[in-house]
Amino acid sequence: LLLSFDSALAHRARLTFDNFEVEKYICASSICLLGLIAIVLSIWFLGMSKVTCESIRAFNSPATEKVEKPELYFTSALNELIVMLGIPAYCVLPFARVGSTGMQIRVTILLLAAQCWILQGASLFLLLEGIKTATPADPMPRLAVALATYLNILGHLGELPASLLLLRHVHEFHERIQDELLAVVVCFIAGVLVPCAAIVVGGFFLSTATNYCDLFMKSVVFKFISNIDTWVVAINSRTNLVAGTIEPLMVHLPRDGDLARLLNYVLCVIPVVPAFICFVLAGVSTALREHEVKS
Repeated sequence: LLLSFDSALAHRARLTFDNFEVEKYICASSICLLGLIAIVLSIWFLGMSKVTCESIRAFNSPATEKVEKPELYFTSALNELIVMLGIPAYCVLPFARVGSTGMQIRVTILLLAAQCWILQGASLFLLLEGIKTATPADPMPRLAVALATYLNILGHLGELPASLLLLRHVHEFHERIQDELLAVVVCFIAGVLVPCAAIVVGGFFLSTATNYCDLFMKSVVFKFISNIDTWVVAINSRTNLVAGTIEPLMVHLPRDGDLARLLNYVLCVIPVVPAFICFVLAGVSTALREHEVKS
Protein backbone atom coordinates (compact mmCIF):
# COMPACT_ATOMS: atom_id res chain seq x y z
CA LEU A 1 0.00 0.00 0.00
CA LEU A 2 2.81 2.39 0.92
CA LEU A 3 4.71 1.57 -2.29
CA SER A 4 1.59 2.24 -4.38
CA PHE A 5 1.01 5.52 -2.55
CA ASP A 6 4.68 6.42 -3.00
CA SER A 7 4.58 5.82 -6.77
CA ALA A 8 1.42 7.91 -7.12
CA LEU A 9 2.96 10.68 -5.02
CA ALA A 10 6.14 10.71 -7.10
CA HIS A 11 4.10 10.92 -10.32
CA ARG A 12 2.02 13.77 -8.93
CA ALA A 13 5.15 15.59 -7.75
CA ARG A 14 6.69 15.36 -11.23
CA LEU A 15 3.53 16.86 -12.78
CA THR A 16 3.51 19.66 -10.21
CA PHE A 17 7.16 20.63 -10.71
CA ASP A 18 6.79 20.47 -14.50
CA ASN A 19 3.94 22.99 -14.38
CA PHE A 20 5.24 25.49 -11.82
CA GLU A 21 8.56 27.31 -11.80
CA VAL A 22 9.33 27.66 -8.08
CA GLU A 23 12.24 27.10 -5.76
CA LYS A 24 11.42 23.44 -5.85
CA TYR A 25 13.46 22.14 -2.92
CA ILE A 26 12.58 24.99 -0.58
CA CYS A 27 8.88 24.74 -1.46
CA ALA A 28 8.75 20.96 -1.15
CA SER A 29 10.77 20.85 2.08
CA SER A 30 8.57 23.56 3.65
CA ILE A 31 5.39 21.64 2.83
CA CYS A 32 6.86 18.38 4.15
CA LEU A 33 8.09 20.14 7.31
CA LEU A 34 4.66 21.59 8.06
CA GLY A 35 3.08 18.19 7.48
CA LEU A 36 5.56 16.44 9.75
CA ILE A 37 5.05 18.99 12.55
CA ALA A 38 1.28 18.54 12.18
CA ILE A 39 1.69 14.75 12.55
CA VAL A 40 3.88 15.11 15.68
CA LEU A 41 1.48 17.60 17.32
CA SER A 42 -1.52 15.41 16.43
CA ILE A 43 0.13 12.44 18.18
CA TRP A 44 0.90 14.72 21.13
CA PHE A 45 -2.72 15.87 21.47
CA LEU A 46 -4.18 12.39 20.92
CA GLY A 47 -1.83 10.86 23.48
CA MET A 48 -2.58 13.27 26.32
CA SER A 49 -4.27 11.68 29.31
CA LYS A 50 -7.94 12.60 29.39
CA VAL A 51 -8.01 12.72 33.18
CA THR A 52 -5.46 14.97 34.85
CA CYS A 53 -4.94 15.71 38.51
CA GLU A 54 -4.19 19.33 39.34
CA SER A 55 -2.26 18.25 42.44
CA ILE A 56 0.26 16.34 40.31
CA ARG A 57 2.50 18.99 38.84
CA ALA A 58 6.04 19.08 37.55
CA PHE A 59 8.70 20.39 39.94
CA ASN A 60 12.40 20.42 40.79
CA SER A 61 13.98 19.16 43.98
CA PRO A 62 17.50 18.92 45.41
CA ALA A 63 19.20 15.65 44.51
CA THR A 64 19.16 14.48 48.15
CA GLU A 65 15.50 15.26 48.84
CA LYS A 66 12.95 12.43 48.95
CA VAL A 67 9.77 12.78 46.92
CA GLU A 68 6.31 11.58 47.91
CA LYS A 69 4.74 9.05 45.54
CA PRO A 70 7.75 8.76 43.19
CA GLU A 71 5.85 6.23 41.08
CA LEU A 72 3.72 9.10 39.71
CA TYR A 73 6.70 10.90 38.18
CA PHE A 74 9.26 10.50 35.45
CA THR A 75 12.39 11.58 37.31
CA SER A 76 15.74 12.58 35.84
CA ALA A 77 18.80 14.46 37.02
CA LEU A 78 19.08 17.87 35.39
CA ASN A 79 22.44 17.02 33.81
CA GLU A 80 21.02 13.81 32.32
CA LEU A 81 18.06 15.77 30.96
CA ILE A 82 20.45 18.27 29.35
CA VAL A 83 22.34 15.42 27.65
CA MET A 84 19.02 13.97 26.46
CA LEU A 85 17.18 17.13 25.34
CA GLY A 86 19.65 19.99 25.14
CA ILE A 87 18.41 23.53 25.71
CA PRO A 88 14.77 22.60 26.60
CA ALA A 89 16.12 21.06 29.82
CA TYR A 90 17.26 24.53 30.93
CA CYS A 91 13.63 25.68 30.84
CA VAL A 92 12.89 23.82 34.11
CA LEU A 93 15.11 26.24 36.05
CA PRO A 94 13.75 29.44 37.64
CA PHE A 95 14.39 32.12 35.05
CA ALA A 96 15.10 34.76 37.71
CA ARG A 97 18.07 32.80 39.08
CA VAL A 98 21.53 34.20 38.34
CA GLY A 99 24.19 31.97 36.76
CA SER A 100 27.97 32.08 36.88
CA THR A 101 28.02 34.88 34.26
CA GLY A 102 26.00 37.18 36.53
CA MET A 103 23.05 37.15 34.10
CA GLN A 104 19.59 35.80 34.82
CA ILE A 105 18.78 32.36 33.43
CA ARG A 106 16.17 33.84 31.06
CA VAL A 107 18.84 36.01 29.42
CA THR A 108 21.28 33.09 29.25
CA ILE A 109 18.63 30.89 27.61
CA LEU A 110 17.87 33.54 24.99
CA LEU A 111 21.56 33.92 24.12
CA LEU A 112 22.20 30.16 24.05
CA ALA A 113 19.05 29.52 22.00
CA ALA A 114 20.00 32.21 19.48
CA GLN A 115 23.48 30.69 19.12
CA CYS A 116 22.13 27.15 18.70
CA TRP A 117 19.37 28.04 16.25
CA ILE A 118 21.70 30.13 14.09
CA LEU A 119 24.14 27.22 13.85
CA GLN A 120 21.39 24.67 13.20
CA GLY A 121 19.48 26.85 10.75
CA ALA A 122 22.62 27.77 8.81
CA SER A 123 23.70 24.12 8.62
CA LEU A 124 20.32 22.97 7.29
CA PHE A 125 20.06 25.86 4.83
CA LEU A 126 23.54 25.24 3.41
CA LEU A 127 22.81 21.52 3.06
CA LEU A 128 19.57 22.35 1.26
CA GLU A 129 21.49 24.72 -1.03
CA GLY A 130 23.99 21.90 -1.61
CA ILE A 131 21.19 19.66 -2.84
CA LYS A 132 20.16 22.28 -5.39
CA THR A 133 23.70 22.66 -6.70
CA ALA A 134 24.57 18.94 -6.75
CA THR A 135 25.44 17.42 -10.13
CA PRO A 136 22.24 16.07 -11.69
CA ALA A 137 22.34 12.28 -11.74
CA ASP A 138 19.79 9.50 -11.67
CA PRO A 139 18.74 8.95 -8.03
CA MET A 140 19.21 5.68 -6.21
CA PRO A 141 16.25 3.23 -6.19
CA ARG A 142 13.36 4.76 -4.28
CA LEU A 143 13.13 1.81 -1.89
CA ALA A 144 16.81 2.21 -0.93
CA VAL A 145 16.33 5.96 -0.35
CA ALA A 146 13.27 5.18 1.79
CA LEU A 147 15.29 2.72 3.89
CA ALA A 148 18.07 5.28 4.49
CA THR A 149 15.44 7.92 5.31
CA TYR A 150 13.91 5.54 7.84
CA LEU A 151 17.29 5.21 9.58
CA ASN A 152 17.58 9.00 9.67
CA ILE A 153 14.11 9.22 11.24
CA LEU A 154 14.97 6.62 13.89
CA GLY A 155 17.98 8.67 14.89
CA HIS A 156 15.71 11.58 15.84
CA LEU A 157 12.94 9.66 17.61
CA GLY A 158 14.83 8.68 20.76
CA GLU A 159 14.29 12.04 22.50
CA LEU A 160 10.75 12.64 21.22
CA PRO A 161 8.83 11.06 24.16
CA ALA A 162 10.72 13.14 26.75
CA SER A 163 10.47 16.26 24.57
CA LEU A 164 6.69 15.97 24.25
CA LEU A 165 6.29 15.25 27.96
CA LEU A 166 8.37 18.30 28.87
CA LEU A 167 6.50 20.45 26.33
CA ARG A 168 3.25 19.60 28.10
CA HIS A 169 4.47 20.43 31.62
CA VAL A 170 7.23 23.03 31.19
CA HIS A 171 4.89 25.93 32.00
CA GLU A 172 4.36 24.46 35.48
CA PHE A 173 7.93 25.41 36.46
CA HIS A 174 7.18 29.14 36.10
CA GLU A 175 4.77 31.69 37.55
CA ARG A 176 4.97 34.62 35.14
CA ILE A 177 3.11 34.29 31.85
CA GLN A 178 6.11 35.71 29.95
CA ASP A 179 8.37 33.00 31.39
CA GLU A 180 5.81 30.29 30.58
CA LEU A 181 5.58 31.51 26.98
CA LEU A 182 9.37 31.65 26.60
CA ALA A 183 9.76 28.12 28.00
CA VAL A 184 7.08 26.69 25.68
CA VAL A 185 8.56 28.39 22.59
CA VAL A 186 12.07 27.15 23.38
CA CYS A 187 10.83 23.60 24.00
CA PHE A 188 8.78 23.58 20.80
CA ILE A 189 11.54 24.90 18.54
CA ALA A 190 14.34 22.79 20.02
CA GLY A 191 12.30 19.65 20.73
CA VAL A 192 9.97 19.52 17.70
CA LEU A 193 10.82 22.02 14.96
CA VAL A 194 14.59 21.41 14.67
CA PRO A 195 14.39 17.56 14.68
CA CYS A 196 11.56 17.67 12.13
CA ALA A 197 13.58 20.03 9.92
CA ALA A 198 16.61 17.73 10.17
CA ILE A 199 14.45 14.75 9.16
CA VAL A 200 12.99 16.58 6.14
CA VAL A 201 16.24 18.12 4.86
CA GLY A 202 17.97 14.78 5.48
CA GLY A 203 15.32 13.00 3.43
CA PHE A 204 15.95 15.34 0.49
CA PHE A 205 19.72 15.22 0.94
CA LEU A 206 19.74 11.42 0.63
CA SER A 207 18.43 11.66 -2.92
CA THR A 208 21.83 13.06 -3.99
CA ALA A 209 23.64 9.82 -3.05
CA THR A 210 25.46 8.17 -5.93
CA ASN A 211 25.98 4.68 -4.45
CA TYR A 212 24.84 2.59 -1.51
CA CYS A 213 27.84 3.42 0.69
CA ASP A 214 27.27 7.12 0.13
CA LEU A 215 23.55 6.71 0.79
CA PHE A 216 23.86 4.99 4.16
CA MET A 217 26.75 7.16 5.33
CA LYS A 218 24.61 10.23 4.67
CA SER A 219 21.69 8.70 6.61
CA VAL A 220 23.52 9.06 9.94
CA VAL A 221 24.92 12.57 9.39
CA PHE A 222 21.89 14.67 10.33
CA LYS A 223 21.66 13.58 13.95
CA PHE A 224 24.57 15.87 14.82
CA ILE A 225 22.51 18.94 13.82
CA SER A 226 19.89 18.16 16.47
CA ASN A 227 22.70 17.71 19.01
CA ILE A 228 24.28 21.15 18.52
CA ASP A 229 22.21 22.67 21.35
CA THR A 230 23.19 19.77 23.63
CA TRP A 231 26.89 20.55 23.15
CA VAL A 232 26.42 24.28 23.73
CA VAL A 233 24.23 23.89 26.82
CA ALA A 234 26.46 21.17 28.31
CA ILE A 235 29.38 23.63 28.42
CA ASN A 236 27.26 26.24 30.21
CA SER A 237 25.78 23.72 32.61
CA ARG A 238 29.15 22.31 33.65
CA THR A 239 30.67 25.74 34.22
CA ASN A 240 27.69 26.57 36.47
CA LEU A 241 28.23 23.33 38.40
CA VAL A 242 31.94 24.08 38.81
CA ALA A 243 31.10 27.60 40.02
CA GLY A 244 28.40 26.27 42.36
CA THR A 245 25.75 28.66 41.04
CA ILE A 246 23.36 25.81 40.20
CA GLU A 247 23.19 22.91 42.62
CA PRO A 248 22.53 19.33 41.40
CA LEU A 249 18.77 19.02 40.82
CA MET A 250 16.27 16.28 40.10
CA VAL A 251 13.48 17.08 37.63
CA HIS A 252 10.09 15.43 38.22
CA LEU A 253 7.54 15.28 35.37
CA PRO A 254 4.12 13.62 35.87
CA ARG A 255 3.98 10.31 34.03
CA ASP A 256 1.61 10.10 31.05
CA GLY A 257 0.75 6.49 30.30
CA ASP A 258 -1.57 7.34 27.39
CA LEU A 259 1.06 9.35 25.55
CA ALA A 260 3.76 6.72 26.17
CA ARG A 261 1.46 3.93 24.97
CA LEU A 262 0.51 5.76 21.77
CA LEU A 263 4.11 6.72 20.97
CA ASN A 264 5.24 3.16 21.58
CA TYR A 265 2.63 1.78 19.19
CA VAL A 266 2.88 4.22 16.25
CA LEU A 267 6.63 4.88 16.40
CA CYS A 268 8.12 1.58 17.49
CA VAL A 269 5.94 -1.55 17.77
CA ILE A 270 3.82 -0.83 14.68
CA PRO A 271 5.86 1.98 13.07
CA VAL A 272 3.22 3.35 10.73
CA VAL A 273 4.26 6.98 11.21
CA PRO A 274 8.01 6.55 10.44
CA ALA A 275 7.15 4.30 7.48
CA PHE A 276 4.66 6.82 6.08
CA ILE A 277 7.10 9.72 6.50
CA CYS A 278 10.05 7.91 4.92
CA PHE A 279 8.08 6.86 1.84
CA VAL A 280 6.68 10.38 1.36
CA LEU A 281 10.12 11.97 1.63
CA ALA A 282 11.70 9.34 -0.61
CA GLY A 283 8.96 9.75 -3.22
CA VAL A 284 9.13 13.54 -3.35
CA SER A 285 12.94 13.78 -3.22
CA THR A 286 13.56 11.20 -5.96
CA ALA A 287 10.86 12.82 -8.11
CA LEU A 288 12.69 16.13 -7.81
CA ARG A 289 16.02 14.55 -8.79
CA GLU A 290 14.44 12.80 -11.79
CA HIS A 291 12.90 16.09 -12.86
CA GLU A 292 16.31 17.80 -12.69
CA VAL A 293 17.99 15.06 -14.72
CA LYS A 294 15.33 15.30 -17.44
CA SER A 295 15.63 19.08 -17.48
